[in-house]
Amino acid sequence: MKKIILLFTLLSALLLTSCSSLNPAEKQQVLKLKSLGIKEDSLGTNSAAVAGALNLLPGGGNFYLGQTGAGIGNLLFWPISPIWGVPQAMIDAKTINTKETLAYYNYNPEGKKEIAKREGKSETNYSTDSELEKVKKDLELMKLKNEIRDEIRHEVRYETTRNK
Repeated sequence: MKKIILLFTLLSALLLTSCSSLNPAEKQQVLKLKSLGIKEDSLGTNSAAVAGALNLLPGGGNFYLGQTGAGIGNLLFWPISPIWGVPQAMIDAKTINTKETLAYYNYNPEGKKEIAKREGKSETNYSTDSELEKVKKDLELMKLKNEIRDEIRHEVRYETTRNK
């Protein structure tokens, strides 16, 4: 009975630690990239073929992808783990590459510029000067509000210490 529980626990851990996937927001971002003519996994550094080939060895492809838990699981179930491990590593390599590409276009200034260029927007993403002026006024107003807030806090502290 203990062996069955241990085997079930190991299989559960293996299933929970393997197979990278995209969440719904990432899937929407992939569709946006595709509509702009950008290949979804174009900037990834992991090779799906290498990951699959390395998973013929006990968990090698998972370790290559940085998936330590799945690598250990495949190591424990070798020599039958290549049955699921090879395709899983190939799919995960593509998914990881897609996530790297999404991160580049979402967070890297160069990636953001490329997206803006492909969408036909200026680098500031403001279509008119009036929009830019409105943002500047909003920033000035926010700065003024913060100064007033700080002044009030200073006065409250002064009154509190004076009354003690």
